[in-house]
Amino acid sequence: ATLFEWTGAAGNDWFVAANWDRGSVPGEGDNVVIGGEADILLTNSTAFLSSIVMSGGTLVFSNWTTRLNAETVVIAEALVTCSGPFADSGMSNRVWISCTDFELAESAAINVDACGFSRGNGPGKGGAGFISGGAGYGGHGGYGNQVNGNVYGSVVAPLIPGSGGGSFSSSQQGSDGGGAVLLEASGDVVIKGLISACGGKAGTRTGAGSGGAVFI
Repeated sequence: ATLFEWTGAAGNDWFVAANWDRGSVPGEGDNVVIGGEADILLTNSTAFLSSIVMSGGTLVFSNWTTRLNAETVVIAEALVTCSGPFADSGMSNRVWISCTDFELAESAAINVDACGFSRGNGPGKGGAGFISGGAGYGGHGGYGNQVNGNVYGSVVAPLIPGSGGGSFSSSQQGSDGGGAVLLEASGDVVIKGLISACGGKAGTRTGAGSGGAVFI
């Protein structure tokens, strides 16, 4: 296995060779080290790495099918998130990690708050009006004088992002739903840090976004 260190010399795209110290993109069985102030955008699935250790920086997932693949994943003093929010045209982004062993340190986080369906979008979207409805997910959204959000998703395998709340006007708009995190690990899983997929809060006349999905 070859050790690759992120330099970010040519921007933030994982798949640009000049962003790595070896002048090429990490491949099958390689080890990856990311630290400092790294700001990385992952737009497609990685090769199956031997290991990836993030000791700092931010990793942003983009696209629904993008997956980080590795034997061992260690996230320490770093942030993992995804792009968003997005509209009804598609569930376009989530955090998806597939590995054997996984560790999220106490000072690290996976945070996809308000990275799900945008306000007024999603299968559980809240109705818009004078006092807008909140978005639903595992239960109905909060009532305004408009229709509240529908129930959707799975209790045992929540995978779909949260929906957006209803809006009152162009200046008083509902909140976005929480994003989605899928962690597939067949070995040891150690979680000391925060994994969060909260929806946005309700306003005086606007609906709250529903929480998203975290499935491990």
